[in-house]
Amino acid sequence: MATTFKKPDIAESDGIVLYCYPHNYYSQKALIALHEKHLEFQVYTLDVANGEQFSEWFIEMSPRGDIPVLQDGLFIIPETTKILYYLDHRYKVSENLLQNGGSEAHKFSTLSAEKEENYRTRLDKMPVGALTIGCFLHDKYCTKIKPPYLGPVRDALLAADAQLVTELTNLAIYKPELHDFFQRKISKLQRRRHVLMDEENFKIILNSIDSLLGDIEKDLRGNPWICGAHLTFLDISLGLFLQRIHMLGLEEYFWGKDKNRPRLEQYFTRFMERDSVKKSIPSSISTMKAIWGTIPSSYKYAVLAVGVSSVALASSVMLK
Repeated sequence: MATTFKKPDIAESDGIVLYCYPHNYYSQKALIALHEKHLEFQVYTLDVANGEQFSEWFIEMSPRGDIPVLQDGLFIIPETTKILYYLDHRYKVSENLLQNGGSEAHKFSTLSAEKEENYRTRLDKMPVGALTIGCFLHDKYCTKIKPPYLGPVRDALLAADAQLVTELTNLAIYKPELHDFFQRKISKLQRRRHVLMDEENFKIILNSIDSLLGDIEKDLRGNPWICGAHLTFLDISLGLFLQRIHMLGLEEYFWGKDKNRPRLEQYFTRFMERDSVKKSIPSSISTMKAIWGTIPSSYKYAVLAVGVSSVALASSVMLK
């Protein structure tokens, strides 16, 4: 239970600490940014399988219960967007221009400030969790699904997503002082599942993504990165989003032959080859161990039937 967790000793550190779950999409964004900045930092891995993200000490740091949280001495920064903004302005590097916004960045950018902000806003608003669950519910759009997003594992993760509502309901009873916090989480999960059951609502998400990627394909003309010759935080958001699309088997839908988006495909390959990305996305073995704790016991035999390779990387689904 969440109440068994105490604030870790690492919280007394004077250096940079990232409280995260490495299989979590937004944690990976922060990890890539820290590596691109060449910063020394420590990682505290939250025990999400046993609810540490809902413990009192963590909610004090992240009132909305969002993962990750960055600690830099006395500064506590929750939520990925705020973390990237903080790193952007607190730690500047010369060999890799990561600055978002400001005159210094735009001297090197091939995009206008308005267009950069437009892309940043649209990427930040992309419902990654809803896209993932929607693909499970309407998998006819996913023509090249990657392991482990297949058959029984997909069904098991859907069941775990539904089970989370029950677990949060129990926590709300067990910890009445946090009732409103848990109720907001429950309402969000229930609303998401209800909306996504309608295929037309899922298609609205796909159309929004398609529009964004179509615009980006045009602006990649002659540039290795979205703002020009240098990687930016905007590339971290876009590249990791494309990685999720790839794992869900949607690349044919968004940049296949019918879409004719070769620059986007080359961009994705370039992004995945970066050292910071390789360091930030966990290995298959690591993820296999992590997902085992997120799957209801009644589904574990089904998972075993598809083998180890089908389990790898699946836990990133459950923690958006």
